[in-house]
Amino acid sequence: MKRHLDHQVRLSEESKLKNLYKWSLQEIDDDGNKMGRDLVPWNWGLYFNASELILRDSITIEPDFREGADPSEKEVRKRRVIHGKLQPSRVRYDQTSYSMLGTDRTITDIQLVIDVWGGEDPQERCTAWGGVSYTFDADFRDETIDDCLIFHLYVLPEEFDRYAEMIAAASIDQATFRVSRVFGFYSDWSPSISTSSIKVLTHEKEHEVEVPAGCEIDPPRLGLVDEASFEIHCINKFELAVEEDEWVDDADLPTQQPQTAEHLPPMPKGMIVDERAIGLLSSLRFAAWAIAALLVVLIITSR
Repeated sequence: MKRHLDHQVRLSEESKLKNLYKWSLQEIDDDGNKMGRDLVPWNWGLYFNASELILRDSITIEPDFREGADPSEKEVRKRRVIHGKLQPSRVRYDQTSYSMLGTDRTITDIQLVIDVWGGEDPQERCTAWGGVSYTFDADFRDETIDDCLIFHLYVLPEEFDRYAEMIAAASIDQATFRVSRVFGFYSDWSPSISTSSIKVLTHEKEHEVEVPAGCEIDPPRLGLVDEASFEIHCINKFELAVEEDEWVDDADLPTQQPQTAEHLPPMPKGMIVDERAIGLLSSLRFAAWAIAALLVVLIITSR
C-alpha cells in the first residue's frame, strides 16, 4: 500500500516569535527547503454546512462463529447511524480549505457521522479521524482511496432518536456543524480568528513527522475535538399581507373649472345675497363650496 505524500513534514523548535509559539511543523521539499510558513495548532472555530443527511438503518443476520457457539444459532446485529456530507463554510472573509500535511490536495471528502454513545459515562462527545490518500492492489487492479476527514459526534439515545425522526420526516431545511480546538489541525499563525487554509495531521503510523533528536514534543494528531456544536434548522416561511396606500396620480383627476356666479346653485327664494359674497365665491374651487356657502349665511344674518 502506497500513501500519496508529496512533501516531508518536520517539527522545528526554532521560532522567531517565541512569545507566540515555541515550535511549529514545516513542510519540506525534495531539496530540503522549507515550504510556506510555520504551521502551529489552530484553536479557533471552523464551520461547515451539511449538504446531505442520511439515516442508515441496518440489520445483519449471520452464524455465530465464536468458539463453542451453537452453529444453528444466528447472531443478529442492528445498527442505526446518521451519515452526513459536509462543505466548509465561509468565516468572516475567509473560505477555508483543508489538505493533509505534506500534500497540496484539497480534501473534498469531509463527513459527519452521528452515532449513539455506548459508554458508561453519559456524556456526548466528538472526535475526528482522517486518512491520507493511498493506492492498494485489489484483485490485480490498483484502487485509490482519496484523502478524507471524518467527524464522529456521539449523542445520547433520546437525542439520536429525535434527529432520526426529523430526518425520516424530511423536516430539516438546514444543518450546520462547528468545531473548535481540533487536535491535528494546523495553520500559519495569525491574530485573526479565521484562516483560509487548514493542514491536517493524522495518525502516526501513516503520517510521519521528522522530530529532532532529543525533542520531547509530540505534535497533536487527529482524535480529540474539544468543542463541537450541531444545529438543525427547520424553516417555515410565511407570506405577510402588505397594505399599500392607493396613490392617485394628479394627471388622472378630472380638470375642474373655477366656479363663477353663473355656475353657482340657485339661491333660495327671497334670499338676498351680498355682492361681496358672490365675488368671494367666484374665486373658490368647487371643493370649497360648502365653506363659501357658510360664509354667505353668516353675511346675510349679520345685516
